[in-house]
Amino acid sequence: MAHEGNNALMRLLIVNSTESALVKLGRGGKNMSATRLEKQVEKLEAELKEKKAKMAREKRKERGGQLVALGIVLESAFRRMGPAEKSKVQGWAEQLDPRNKLRAQAAFARLLSEAKPPEETATAQQPQSLTAVSAHLQDRMIER
Repeated sequence: MAHEGNNALMRLLIVNSTESALVKLGRGGKNMSATRLEKQVEKLEAELKEKKAKMAREKRKERGGQLVALGIVLESAFRRMGPAEKSKVQGWAEQLDPRNKLRAQAAFARLLSEAKPPEETATAQQPQSLTAVSAHLQDRMIER
């Protein structure tokens, strides 16, 4: 009977250890599913992060394009302005942060150096027009 008691005890230990192993395996199976879910969540979070970054890049690109277009409009208008208006527009740069203020001032300096004073433009065009008029009058005089 002692032998039978030992066998019963052995069976009980085997059953207990098997149940314990199955429970652990079962939890391990759940952990495996949880791990798969965690990986899917990580993948989706990474995709979401990438899509947000792409949207932010597209917004920055759009804003950059708008700023370029606005700069073109401002340059065009600045070239046609009188000295008082130009001075007023240049004053707008004062409220900018130092970096952008320097950029704006450099742009205004460039525009002012590119601009020809009205006297130079009129003088440069006048001889051409006088020459053309003179030639035209000479042609008419010869015809008569």
